[in-house]
Amino acid sequence: MSLNPFRAFILLTLLLSFALPLTAAPTPYHLNAERSEVGFTYLFRGAEISGKMPVSSANMQIDLQDIPASQVSVTLNADAARAGFIFATKAMKSPEVLDTARHPEIEFTSTRITGDLNGAKVTGDLTIRGVTRKITLEAGLFRQRGTEA
Repeated sequence: MSLNPFRAFILLTLLLSFALPLTAAPTPYHLNAERSEVGFTYLFRGAEISGKMPVSSANMQIDLQDIPASQVSVTLNADAARAGFIFATKAMKSPEVLDTARHPEIEFTSTRITGDLNGAKVTGDLTIRGVTRKITLEAGLFRQRGTEA
């Protein structure tokens, strides 16, 4: 049995439409930097104090079908960080701690991602004050309330 060229094209198109989701590539995930920050806590005289550091930029390529194929790169604005109160903020930005005058940004680039959308482990290189170390972060993907899908 032979197929005419038109039927062969239709059959090939149908087969490819089912195959494409299986070979989906990572797609860009938009992070709203203006509404995003990294929170942190520390102990001061026995009290837990919260601080925050704004996100300057993020490049996230997320593959919902194959999480390990995803990649994440985030830059934080250490110079705009707040540590809960003015004296702690000044100490955190000082040359003895973050040295934000010389190193105003903190960067993270993933090297390995495992898990799923609700509980992934993201291993990568974290650069603070020009020193890079490997760390593993726990992460999940979510959408902020009131934002479009």
